[in-house]
Amino acid sequence: MFAACGYGGIPVSTVLLRLIELYKKSKEVEESKRSTEQIIEKLKSQGQKKTKNGTGVLVKGEAGVMVRMAKCCNPVPGDDIIGYITRGRGVSIHRCDCPSMGHSPEDLERMIEVSWDGSSGESFHVGIDIQAYDRAGILMEVMAGLSELKITITNINAKVQEDTKNVSINLVVDIRDISQLDFVMTKLRRIREVYTVQRSKGGA
Repeated sequence: MFAACGYGGIPVSTVLLRLIELYKKSKEVEESKRSTEQIIEKLKSQGQKKTKNGTGVLVKGEAGVMVRMAKCCNPVPGDDIIGYITRGRGVSIHRCDCPSMGHSPEDLERMIEVSWDGSSGESFHVGIDIQAYDRAGILMEVMAGLSELKITITNINAKVQEDTKNVSINLVVDIRDISQLDFVMTKLRRIREVYTVQRSKGGA
């Protein structure tokens, strides 16, 4: 391009405009990188002030960043996760398949790389939906089974469908990781008259 300019093939004004365009793009990339780093540092500062315990999540490899688990999907270690930089509430951690995650240009700009911190030892709320044929004592059997596995139940609801005589049991339990969740759900499926056990689509 410069050779062509020297021989008069390309106007100098065109070259200058192109150089200005390239300069602006390089500045945008640099500012974007600097902005992300500044956000992480700010969130780390907020996280250190507001939380004493580990969160179980690293943000771009950094611990201590202020994060919160998204209630729309309630991820647990073992799930593929993505971070979303919120306005004033730190980084919201979602499962990658969370239906609440937007895909607009603004949403994509707010997404940030996150990963599980395997050393945290944290527990996480997970919703489990159980469908079963109603019978006497089935709810107590579900609770006893979870107690035997030393699983903490933080919430439980049950509703009998009078027309079908089926019962829907919705649980929120504390789980360490996806392996433990799979184990718990397998045990629940073995309870007599239970025909469906699945993770809540809405998280917990």
